[in-house]
Order: sequence, then C-alpha cells, then structure tokens
Amino acid sequence: NDPVITGLEAGQYYLTITDENGCSADLATAISQEGGPQVAITVVDSECPGSKGIIIANVNQAGSPSVDIQVGDYPAETVIVPDVYTIDVFPGVYPVSIIDENGCTYFDYVVVGGADPLDVVVVENTPESACGAADGLIGLSISGGTGNYIVSSPAGNVNGFTISDLSTGTYEISVTDGACGDYPFTIEVGGATDCSV
Repeated sequence: NDPVITGLEAGQYYLTITDENGCSADLATAISQEGGPQVAITVVDSECPGSKGIIIANVNQAGSPSVDIQVGDYPAETVIVPDVYTIDVFPGVYPVSIIDENGCTYFDYVVVGGADPLDVVVVENTPESACGAADGLIGLSISGGTGNYIVSSPAGNVNGFTISDLSTGTYEISVTDGACGDYPFTIEVGGATDCSV
C-alpha cells in the first residue's frame, strides 16, 4: 500500500519507513509553502579534498521585499529580492530555509559533493639486489582526490605509478593531484647496507 500523510505545514520532516520484515530506512524531506519565495538553487561541488563547495540560491520572487535565508547551522542572512545568495560550505547535506516577511517559507535539502581524500598505498617495494645495482622499485596505488595524478621522485625512473632504478635508501616521493596541490610522503627502499668494500 502507499501511505499518504496529509495536513502537514511547511517545514522539515524526518521519516522512518519500516517494512513487514522489520527493515527500515530513514528519509529527510521538506515541504515548501505554496505562494512562498520562488528560488532556484544550484551547487558547485568541492573540487579538492578538504576544500569547500558553494551553494547558490537565486531568489527570484517573494511576497515581500526581503527574505531571511539560513543554510544548515550557519547564521541566517537577510537578502533583498531579487538577489543571489552564495555560501561556501564543506561537502555534506544542508537544509535550506528561506522565509519572507509574511512568514511564507521555502525549504529544501541540498547535497554538496566533494572528492575523497587522496589515498596512496605502496603495493610493491622491491629492494636493490646488490650494491650499485640500482634496480630497486616502488609501485603505488593511488585513489581519491580528483584523479589527475602525477608522481614525481628525486631519483629513479618514473613511469606512471611505478618508480624504478632505485638504490637502497629513503626517498621523498610526491603525488600531484591536479590543481589540488602536492602530497609528499617518504618511502624506504631496502637492499645492501654495507657497500663500502
């Protein structure tokens, strides 16, 4: 059957839906008021791990010259209609409340996406076979971020996510993630320890 809930006022509602097997799902939804502010919301997702995205609310029309806008737990701001309101926020789900001077309300939930943190894993670390051989190798697996990775090393030969022709020692490797910056880390290549003879 299709349950219908009627008689609700404008606002935010949190529902739990449970089936006959006891499985449940939570749902957040919002109801706007008919005749309330006319709003077009767009979202610019965060481009880099740890950076903010943007919520843009274009308030086209309302029943009063100004409206109060509140996004999540951020302080409410008064906007003259028509106007465009923007706010920088970290990735997440945000309730957006816009109320005009007559109490007419617009509600919505906005999802701001973002890149996962950069994750670099050493999947292969081949030690140098003998003193002076310079045949050590490091293989990396990289995920998260923007996906535009460039690996650089002060020594050896870089080919994609593999660094070869390495001698025994410690290396400062860097992964550049597109326009999001460099992520340095240290890797040690094993092998012969006494090559003085």
